[in-house]
Amino acid sequence: MNKFFKIFLTINIFLCLNGVATAEIKPSVIGYGHYIKPNLKPLPQRTYRILVGKDYPPFNYRDQTGRITGFNIDIARALCLELNLSCQIIAKNWKALKSDITNDKADFAIASLAISQQNLKQFELSQKYYDTPARFIIRQDSILETVDLNALRHKNIGVVSGSGHEAYILEFFPQTNILSFANLNIALGKLQNGKVMTVFADAITSQNWLNGKNSQACCKFARGDFYETRFFGQGAAIALHKGNLFLRDWINQALVNLWASGRYEEIFAAYFADDI
Repeated sequence: MNKFFKIFLTINIFLCLNGVATAEIKPSVIGYGHYIKPNLKPLPQRTYRILVGKDYPPFNYRDQTGRITGFNIDIARALCLELNLSCQIIAKNWKALKSDITNDKADFAIASLAISQQNLKQFELSQKYYDTPARFIIRQDSILETVDLNALRHKNIGVVSGSGHEAYILEFFPQTNILSFANLNIALGKLQNGKVMTVFADAITSQNWLNGKNSQACCKFARGDFYETRFFGQGAAIALHKGNLFLRDWINQALVNLWASGRYEEIFAAYFADDI
């Protein structure tokens, strides 16, 4: 079963078990919490400034012709089309991007901004537009396929020091040899060299490494996705100037429409493998 439809079914089962009338509440299958369709006035017709980040493939990068592209850019273009808006997409570094949104110099930013308490205080955030599971990465010749505590007992697991992935392994895999590294590239290098049996990390970031030249096709994902907001966060949202509830509600509606039409899944599938 496609994982997108698993999410849809999970939410609908949750609504039924909790006695929620699905005719009155429309769940956002890519969002957090319940989404209620707003009754909104039309958006003003003008050019909207949308900010994206720089050099963070596959979310935003320049192709061989120099054209900016990526998952976030395609989501931005799809939202503008859905909302019938004229949009100017501008790539900025992280500091400038956050400053422009904070100071109301841009309409919104699609830049993989985490839904965190700090960001909720600083920005107005949309519903979640993507979520990343944690996964175990193993060598191609590994005897592991599905990872569990028994299989990893007394084995070396690589994690990034101070990360939610490290905290998760410390709590749920206590009888393993946990090796913490300064960053993910170091941890994955240790896996490549056989110094650890597996690395536990963010799936999308790890996939970029697996598909790149540095991995030398050494490794792959073990079966199984891990979603736990306490450790891995609540996903990524679109950021707006604090208090801009009107535009936020329109963006939320457009995200739901992209999901319902199948366009969101098309964009996702273009950048991320089916097994993520």
